[in-house]
Amino acid sequence: MGASILAVIFFTLFWGVIGLVLPIYVPKGVNRGILQLILILTAFTCWLFWLCCYMAQMNPLIGPKLSQNTILMMAREWSNRDLETESQ
Repeated sequence: MGASILAVIFFTLFWGVIGLVLPIYVPKGVNRGILQLILILTAFTCWLFWLCCYMAQMNPLIGPKLSQNTILMMAREWSNRDLETESQ
């Protein structure tokens, strides 16, 4: 299972709009620069957090480590004859 390029493009565009387009429409005022910076930093950190979580699912570092006996017992208990015949 690999990364879906459509999901990466969609969320990059979504957070890109928030971080690059919305700051242009912040009304003029005393705090305009701070509001623009907040939008940019929020968009970038949310995008980065989403990307890290999404990519971590592509190749998990931690997974179950089952012995062959455990796998055979699971196959027998769950009535999965394909696993039993492949291992013999």
